[in-house]
Amino acid sequence: MFQKKTEEVLNFLREKSVINIGGFNKMRGANNPTPITIDYHRLYQPDVTSFIAERMVEKILHKNLKGKTKIACSVQGDVIAYEVAKKMGAPLIMLSYIGGTYYAKPEEDIYFIRDVIETGRGSARAIEKISRRDVCPVNVMCLFDYRMHLSTKVFAPQKMESGSGGIGIQIQSLININHLAEKEPAVQQWMESNLHLFGKGNRYIPSQS
Repeated sequence: MFQKKTEEVLNFLREKSVINIGGFNKMRGANNPTPITIDYHRLYQPDVTSFIAERMVEKILHKNLKGKTKIACSVQGDVIAYEVAKKMGAPLIMLSYIGGTYYAKPEEDIYFIRDVIETGRGSARAIEKISRRDVCPVNVMCLFDYRMHLSTKVFAPQKMESGSGGIGIQIQSLININHLAEKEPAVQQWMESNLHLFGKGNRYIPSQS
C-alpha cells in the first residue's frame, strides 16, 4: 500500500512543481551540483502542506502508538508540523536550540516533523532540547530524505542524559532520493558520481553502546 502512496506523493509534488529536476544547486561535499530543486514557496502553499500532512498522519497512525502522541518541530518545519498536529488533534511542541527544554514522559509518542533532511544537523540540535529521550525515543518524519551518510552520523551519537550509550532514531520519509533516482536518470547519474554522500539500507539509526 505504501509503495502506491509514495508514487502518489511524488506525482503530486511534480505536478505542483515543488520538486523539479534540472537545476544546479550546490551541496556541501558533492563533486558536482545536484539536479534536484525544491521550491519552498510552492511547498508551503496551503493545498500542498495539507496534502503532505494527510500522508504523514496516515504513516503515523499506521504505527502501534503506545500512548499520547505529540508533534514536535523546529522553527524551519513549523508549517507542516502544525498541519499534522491539527489533523491529529495532537499537541505541538516548538523546539529551538536557543530555547528551553521539553521534558518528555514515558507514555508519549513524539514525532519530530521536518520538510527536508539533508545533513540532519538542524533537526538534531532541536531534538537535543527534548529531555529524557532514553525513556521516550523520538521518531523523525520528513517529506524528503536525501539519505546522506552525514545525517546518520549526526543522529546516531544522540546521547542519553546518563552520558552512556545513545538512542535509536527512526527516520521516516514520504519520499527519498532513491525514489527520484528510479524515475529520473539525471538524479541517478548524480548519485553515482557522489556515492560517498549516501547511505544504504533502511534509515533506522540503532542505539550506540
